[in-house]
This record gives sequence, structure tokens and C-alpha cells, in this order.
Amino acid sequence: MGIFGNLSDTLQNITTAFKSLIYRPFDTDENKIKAVVVGSLVFMKDSVSALSGSVVSVLDTLKQGLTFLVQYGFAS
Repeated sequence: MGIFGNLSDTLQNITTAFKSLIYRPFDTDENKIKAVVVGSLVFMKDSVSALSGSVVSVLDTLKQGLTFLVQYGFAS
């Protein structure tokens, strides 16, 4: 996983966000303007979710490192 999180999951989530932005107006029978607005909102939600997942992963790695240092001491 590494310090920066799982890059493939982040890229997959961003790809899904772009697909929802682009394909939603063509996949539905609802009003095209409404479909573009909803697709844009889903895009924003998925983008924030993808980026926040990486940030959470980095913070979790830092937490694990600090826990190890506290548990076993800074200098053994």
C-alpha cells in the first residue's frame, strides 16, 4: 500500500467519477440539463471521495508509525 495509499484505487475512483460526468446524460431518459447537473454532482462527490480516501490512507500510515514509536519507544 505504501505511504501514499493505494494509487490504483484512487485512479479507479477518479475514472468512475469522470464516467458518471460524461455518460450520465446519454444513459438516462430524463431531462438532459438535469442529467448533466446530477452527473456533475456525482462527479464532485466521487472526486472528493477518491481524494479523501488517499488522505485517510496517508493519515492511517502516520498513525501506525507513531503508535509503533510510542509502543516500543523512540530509542530502544
